[in-house]
Amino acid sequence: MSIVITTPTGHIGSKLAELLLDEGKAITVIARNAAKVAHLAERGATVVEGALEDPAVIRKAFANAESVFWLNPPPAAPDFYEFSERIARQAAGIARELGVKRAVVQSSVGAQAGFPGNGPIGILRNVELAWQEALGDVAVIRAGFFMENLLLDVPTLVKDSAIYTAVPEGASLPFVATRDIAATAAALLTKRDWSGHITVGALGQRDFTYDEVATLASDALGKPVRAISIPVSALRDGMRGGGLPEFVVDLYGEMYDAVVAGRIVPAETRDGLAAANVALPEFLQDVLAPAVRNAVN
Repeated sequence: MSIVITTPTGHIGSKLAELLLDEGKAITVIARNAAKVAHLAERGATVVEGALEDPAVIRKAFANAESVFWLNPPPAAPDFYEFSERIARQAAGIARELGVKRAVVQSSVGAQAGFPGNGPIGILRNVELAWQEALGDVAVIRAGFFMENLLLDVPTLVKDSAIYTAVPEGASLPFVATRDIAATAAALLTKRDWSGHITVGALGQRDFTYDEVATLASDALGKPVRAISIPVSALRDGMRGGGLPEFVVDLYGEMYDAVVAGRIVPAETRDGLAAANVALPEFLQDVLAPAVRNAVN
């Protein structure tokens, strides 16, 4: 029996696959391009090449599965909401039919708010429900703000030592490393100390304001860093300038509107089920600072 991972090339799925292989677990990964996960195949992973929306691919991957890690794919077309719910319900139905015992579903803080008006987070409650309605044992991981998102600020850190953010001044966010999210998923997939429908808040060690992030980044980079608040409209303009399609601009602009309005907040508490080993200062020192130095050089 294997553990199926649906996103083996993403920030979380790639780390989860490595963690499970390190533990000697049998895993199956679904990838559109098998060449991108050849390193996992070399370590013993079974690779099923194809798309998550293809029921034949799902059936093949789930045929000998005990459990599944499901992460909603990022927006790729304007019908993102419909597509996300459809493929989740299709996969969950196939899982039930083939006797898959449990699922771990990657979600986000604020998913409880549903939609409309919350950008890509808006559909996640329906994705959660798709799996909960199909299987008896489902763990939902509602994760905070990825520390890795700060790597998107490398260009402005290089250019003018600043982090530009649409998060309101003084508002705090739960920062969590994707390594800890993957560790949380690995524990939920391999341990038998939970059952039923549970929700776990992967929220990192503590919340931070962007002013606090800037102070910590100053220490890590060895130079003063400012946190500069910008309106969501400016964020939208920046995404357009970066070449993102308008439907993606709308979705993420909507998400930040929801952050400003206070709708994207955790419904969960920090508890012992979620790993919180990576501290933000450590991440800034070990990951962000080298990225900035490499960009300069």
